[in-house]
Amino acid sequence: MKKRIIYFVCNPSPMLGCSLMLSSGYFSWRKECNYINALQHTLNKKNPNWTVKRDDTESDIELIEKAADLIVCVPGLKYRFYTGGFNKSKIIHLTVMQYASQDSAIIISKIKQLFPSD
Repeated sequence: MKKRIIYFVCNPSPMLGCSLMLSSGYFSWRKECNYINALQHTLNKKNPNWTVKRDDTESDIELIEKAADLIVCVPGLKYRFYTGGFNKSKIIHLTVMQYASQDSAIIISKIKQLFPSD
């Protein structure tokens, strides 16, 4: 089976007039790492051919769509992350409660829905 990648996007897409130093504004780096680790732990049990990668492209959708099978966005990015032509059904926007409690159920169910053979 092909190794599949989930991109975890934490920062908004660059926009004219906005500071490059801004993050999603809600949570710290530590919270992002905790969520990614918890999600990867769950995936290792239920879907071992999936891996989570923290976005290192500065939210560049053209680079992300080359490798990503699924995109997960932290709370606050629904209208601040440019998705381009990426399939909108393969983008998950977490709620504050899902993110804060490290709930990965929505991601697991989306994987089962979109990739039933995995």
